[in-house]
Amino acid sequence: MTAAGRSVMAGVLSTWLGNRWARACLVVGVVGAFLYFAGRGLWEQDRENRWAEAADQAEGKYDFDAAYRLRLLAVGRHPERAALHFRAARTARRGDAYAAAVAHLDECEKLGGSGQDVQLERMLVLVQQGRIEPFERQLRQAVEADHPDAGLILEALVYGSISAVRFGAAFEATEKLLEREPNNVLAWIWRGQIAVQVNAMPRALESYERAYELAPDHPRTGHALAETLLLQGRYRDAQALFDSLSRKHPLDADLIL
Repeated sequence: MTAAGRSVMAGVLSTWLGNRWARACLVVGVVGAFLYFAGRGLWEQDRENRWAEAADQAEGKYDFDAAYRLRLLAVGRHPERAALHFRAARTARRGDAYAAAVAHLDECEKLGGSGQDVQLERMLVLVQQGRIEPFERQLRQAVEADHPDAGLILEALVYGSISAVRFGAAFEATEKLLEREPNNVLAWIWRGQIAVQVNAMPRALESYERAYELAPDHPRTGHALAETLLLQGRYRDAQALFDSLSRKHPLDADLIL
């Protein structure tokens, strides 16, 4: 082969190898970018799932403030999702944050959220504040029909009835709630509150003892039980429980005697 031929062949080989290297680099770059964005998407999805799980756990412990803060993280990440606004609204309502609940429901509705679910939640916002009569019959019928949210409906009816000083209706709704959810700590606390209001102290003691048994680390259960023991003249038992609670919750001023 002549020198000119060898030169042409070397040029062709160099170009082919160069293009192959460029193609390889391009493939590696594309694959790397895909893996990065796919990994980042999975990480963000996992983080959102952890927020939702943590919020559910906080609600399970009746810590609605903590649960709502976690719901807000999800809403802030995806404000375009109606379902996230709905869950935030429900959590806010259960934690007595009614203005926030209504704001989330408004946004949920704008985004095309379920009309029936939003309507029910708007009712519960009002009922929980004591405006029961316009909705009571409809809500009781929903409970009797075994509505999927029957437990939450009964919670709102109990809460609203206590606010409206309708202790008979509150007690009835509490008993129905406990039939469905015998380990509902809030229901046992409300049962005790109602009993105290109608001077049924044995029932109050029974209710608060059960609440404390179910959730000994919740400050409301222990504090209510200790106060009931005090009202019944069981001063040593009350003092012992107050001392125990103050060690668990040293910053709770209500526990300092």
